[in-house]
Amino acid sequence: MPHWTVHDLRTTFATQAAELLHIDIAVVDRMLNHVATATTSKTARIYNMSELFEQRREASNAWAALLERDVIGDKFASVL
Repeated sequence: MPHWTVHDLRTTFATQAAELLHIDIAVVDRMLNHVATATTSKTARIYNMSELFEQRREASNAWAALLERDVIGDKFASVL
């Protein structure tokens, strides 16, 4: 395996959540605790205080389902 860091997991999540799961980038940014300074105006950042909790929950569930289906698969079925 080539050299990687824990931060690569964040990069993988952000990319795959947007591309495979079609999660809105604003939701991905909040899940990563980012402040979207490049893509959001200062006014929007000040006035929009939404934490997007419901969207983040749905995105987390979609990510978990993707990992269970595509990464874990039935590898651990005999353990359970």
